[in-house]
Amino acid sequence: MLLQQNEKKIVILGAPKNFGLNSVISDQLGVLGFEVVDINIEEKPFYYKSLVLRLKNLYRKLILKDYQYKDVLRKRFLDEQYEGKFAHIQQADYALFIRPDLFPKSIIAKVKNITRLTVGYQWDGLNRYPDIFSRIAIFDRFFVFDPVDLALPGTLPLTNFYLDQQITKQEDNNLTGKSTDILFIGTYIKERIPDIYQFFNLFKNKEEVEINAIINTHSQELVEEIQERCPIITTTYDGITYLENIDLVRQSKALADFSNYLHDGLSFRALEAIGFNKKLITTQKSIQKYDFYQPDNILIIDPTTDYNQVITFLNTPMREIDPLIKRKYSFSNWIKYVFDQEEHIPINLPAQS
Repeated sequence: MLLQQNEKKIVILGAPKNFGLNSVISDQLGVLGFEVVDINIEEKPFYYKSLVLRLKNLYRKLILKDYQYKDVLRKRFLDEQYEGKFAHIQQADYALFIRPDLFPKSIIAKVKNITRLTVGYQWDGLNRYPDIFSRIAIFDRFFVFDPVDLALPGTLPLTNFYLDQQITKQEDNNLTGKSTDILFIGTYIKERIPDIYQFFNLFKNKEEVEINAIINTHSQELVEEIQERCPIITTTYDGITYLENIDLVRQSKALADFSNYLHDGLSFRALEAIGFNKKLITTQKSIQKYDFYQPDNILIIDPTTDYNQVITFLNTPMREIDPLIKRKYSFSNWIKYVFDQEEHIPINLPAQS
């Protein structure tokens, strides 16, 4: 997959900055030989660029009763920040927008005008962020990860991925953290928190199982709730970067995953389990429809799951995944499929019953 220097292709990238994901994706593309132009911005507070504009807004508001003009100026101000990121690019080979609802439609359209292939991927349910619907038609190829969303004409199937290029700064034999039996890292989402409490309370006073469960929240009230309801869980205010998460994954035996019931797409944890040869404990029943599912590797839990079932699962040897299936979910194949390059393995989603 590595490109020759004289074949380097330009990719304009727009991706969420949460937990450093845009940087991780940019680095992966760079290792694969692409030249990456990341258009993410650090938004500056709005200011009038001249006294004339300030007076014009005042006139329109007081005399013409136009209370929207300042919003027009704000949008123009924001667009100029984005445009500055790719103003030096006359022609790009690819553009990749992940969570396109986070980016102005006008910017996506301008990027498309200078790009051979413009791709969008919504790694959340379409209905959760309705602003996405007005952007879909802009793209040459538009991907969704929830099988339900394939009912919308013009959408293509896609999952998330695991990192397979220059994963982290640490090599496996240099990891210094404590080994963990079950790892969970996630943000506080109300819909899934009862499942999280119920599962981790199975391990209360069970010292033989090493648990590392971390929830990110900025609410002191929620921190106190977590401490009261399930003391085994720790909290973090600042969050954990994606690369720090990967280091913890590599030091763990099994990953825990809890559906938020707002969509039915695969989380990153499911793909990380494939890529890093980890067991997966999940509430997502539909995972058994995927080609990588093995009951020895993946335990689907519900309110009836007990401690002994989990221990038996952890002690059962893993089954090796077909190398072709494993390669399919790697970032290297993912980007080939997304950009419709040769020798990619198509990524499908299970049919809805």
